Amino acid sequence: MMESTLGKLLSLWDPRRNVRARFALVFGLTGVLLAVAAATAVFRFEMQQLEMRVGQIARLQLQQMQRSLALRLVGHLQEMERATSLPGWVDGTLSDLDIRVALEQLKLSQSGFVWLGLVDQDGQVRVSTGELQRLVDFSARPWFQLARRQPVIGNVYLSDSLRYQLPPHPEGGLPRLLDLAIPVYDSNGQPGAVLIAHLGWELIEADSKAMLGADTQTAAADLVVTDALGQVWIGPPPLNGQRLVMPELDEVIDRPASVTLAWPDGSEHVSVGLHLNRAGPVLERVDLPDWTLLLRQDARGVRLHATELQQRVLALGLGWALMFAVLSWWLAGRLSRPIVALARTARQLQNDTPGQRSADPGPQRPDELGQLTSALHQLHERTRDQMQQREEMAQRYLALFEESPDAVCVHQDGRVVLANRACAALFGAGEARALIGRPVHTLHPPEALDGSGDGPVTGTRVRPGLHTLRRLDGEAREVEVTVSAFFDRGQRAHHVVMRDVTVQRLIERDLLALHRLLERTSALAHVGGWACEREPRQVTWTEETARIHGQPGRSALPADEALLAYDPASRSALTAAIERGFGQQEAWDLILTLQRGDGTTRSVRMQGLPVQERGRVVRLEAALQDVTELREAEDAVRALNAALEERVQARTAELTAANAELDSFAYAVSHDLRAPLRAMSGFSRSLIEDQGPRLDDEGRDDLQQIILASQRMAELIDGLLALSRITRGDLRHDEVDVSQMATRLLEELQRTEPGRQVQWQIDPGLSQCGDRRMLDALMRNLLGNAWKYTARSTPARLHVQGLRQDGRDWIAIEDNGSGFDMKYAQRLGKPFQRLHRIDEFPGLGIGLATVYRIVRRHGGDLQARGEPGRGARFMFTLTPAPVPAPGADDHEDHPAG
Repeated sequence: MMESTLGKLLSLWDPRRNVRARFALVFGLTGVLLAVAAATAVFRFEMQQLEMRVGQIARLQLQQMQRSLALRLVGHLQEMERATSLPGWVDGTLSDLDIRVALEQLKLSQSGFVWLGLVDQDGQVRVSTGELQRLVDFSARPWFQLARRQPVIGNVYLSDSLRYQLPPHPEGGLPRLLDLAIPVYDSNGQPGAVLIAHLGWELIEADSKAMLGADTQTAAADLVVTDALGQVWIGPPPLNGQRLVMPELDEVIDRPASVTLAWPDGSEHVSVGLHLNRAGPVLERVDLPDWTLLLRQDARGVRLHATELQQRVLALGLGWALMFAVLSWWLAGRLSRPIVALARTARQLQNDTPGQRSADPGPQRPDELGQLTSALHQLHERTRDQMQQREEMAQRYLALFEESPDAVCVHQDGRVVLANRACAALFGAGEARALIGRPVHTLHPPEALDGSGDGPVTGTRVRPGLHTLRRLDGEAREVEVTVSAFFDRGQRAHHVVMRDVTVQRLIERDLLALHRLLERTSALAHVGGWACEREPRQVTWTEETARIHGQPGRSALPADEALLAYDPASRSALTAAIERGFGQQEAWDLILTLQRGDGTTRSVRMQGLPVQERGRVVRLEAALQDVTELREAEDAVRALNAALEERVQARTAELTAANAELDSFAYAVSHDLRAPLRAMSGFSRSLIEDQGPRLDDEGRDDLQQIILASQRMAELIDGLLALSRITRGDLRHDEVDVSQMATRLLEELQRTEPGRQVQWQIDPGLSQCGDRRMLDALMRNLLGNAWKYTARSTPARLHVQGLRQDGRDWIAIEDNGSGFDMKYAQRLGKPFQRLHRIDEFPGLGIGLATVYRIVRRHGGDLQARGEPGRGARFMFTLTPAPVPAPGADDHEDHPAG
């Protein structure tokens, strides 16, 4: 008894069985959700308002700090400029002692200056305060070159060199400094030196924190200052000195709204930020550092008020939710009594025997529930009649199902439950019963299943479309599948119709392949086709023919309209050819001019022939080829040949005239310039011989210098003539044995200086294709230079070797001589340009210029590498560089490698 009472009580609160409980649950949960949503919305709105107010106050304070910091840095630069405005700092009017006194006074007058120094243009300290950093080279500082032209503010850094001269940072570690620099100008207004100051970072840090503490509204906030690399120079101890990596800061810096961010020290803060270099113009020609100023305030205090308001709104909402639940329980009880009575009537109708008429329920209540009961009885009778009709329809469907020529089956729960004879024949089964019960995935390929079947195995529902399946004997067949869903005894089933289209698909693929091949061939060859029926005169053409006519998308048009696309002469010739084709059955081959609708003109070749059926011409078929480019290319080749011949004649005449002028110049140099030089040298020698005892030592030295200058001038003239003649004449291309040539030249050099001990190595089998005379001069100059510049090396070593680089064969001459500085490499190859003094190594500066000319004459390359005191290596190749592939980047090698 107690158990039944308890069950009734539980059923009253079961939402699945009781409408009242369902109403109470729905209304109660709705109230709870509304309360939670309202509390959340109030919390978010209040947080936004609080963050906005806090952000506005913090941004105003941060803007004041930004302006103050910018003015302080610029103020130091102005004091430095004011101190150097007096003349004499560069031109020597003021002594080093006077400059040092001025620097000491500037250091004492401005708090924060740790060190001041006057630095020359090469970065060396000339005068400084105290004894700090007298030997520091400032040229390596990244800002020094800019400081020679305008005032510069550097970055903050840790000074390891001043760790013992300056007090350490208050929080520990190396002292932190900031470099300031301005150019110092001479009396002509030209920069002659740089005034550099080390500013103690602790002063800026203390001022910024003091300004932050002076404002009561932001006194509890933290100030964070970072440089361009994110290094924290001002900030709370957990962050100070660390690198701040926060991509979210981009949402804060230089934006009007504040944002709550999670910081690396594990706390959340309402944050705002500004860039120092966007403080506005404070001094002309001064670029402020790329520092970031951040102000953050603990988000917990900001959230406290919003959280309290959220809790009050949530409590009020839950009270309303409880009231709604009680009201819905009472209202549901009032509405559910008639529904319970109606449910009893429906169960009585449900228990009637199918196929028999149910008992008349008798008189009913006159209200809506009585009308519903009567309607249920009538519905029961109508349903019984419909079931009889469906039974008859099922019999007719089964007859059609069995006799259908298409394969038809029914799938349910991932298995075949029904199949006709055509389906058994399609799958190669003896009879339809062999397919009943088979899983669908064993009869159809995986790609034919959609993977969302109704049965226990996934992928058991067949998709409509074209599929390839395997018969039970393994033969592949292509089928076209149609699927429709229906319900059988309350369960979902699928009616599948399969039509075998294997033969049809083979024919379609063959036709499609032939069509695509024909279209591609037509497009590649720019050849189209058309046909004109006898009656009516209608023209049909291919896509390529439509493109040639400038009418893509049109596949057919009247013959008269098609003829309008040709110029009058071509139209007349084509019309006559068409009439002869229909009348005399003649073929034709014509070159026609086509005028397209966009105004362009094309040349086409048309070949046509008549097609007969039963001895009568029924249509004309023709091929059409666009030959515009071919005809234009032929015209262009003819014009190019004519122009090229004219250019060759003009260039030959210019080259002949240039050679004649060069011969005239060489004649003038060899005759007109040598006579004055011989006179100067001869008279100077005669004066020494005749008047030598009367001249003092200085006079004889001057005459001797005139003689030496005349000899050097003569040598320069000889070198200039040799340089102008070395690459003249016809260029021969011989296979030259470079190894044998280098051995002969080095042996000649050894005979000229038998006392020198030079170790040389020549790789065997080295060769180059070029003019033997020019290649001899090239090797003579390169080996002569290597021999000359190793005179001071002990032991002297030369190496002639072959290299394979960039797909070309190179010859390299390497030595361990004096070498050269690569920053002067652009002077190599220029006549009379030398990298060593004449008293160190004699020479005219003609040898490498000759080498460069010979290499360029052959279309080759020359590369040079050197290092002072470590030797040099010259590489050359006479093989032209390969032509780069179309679209590749063009690169030009530096002449010195």
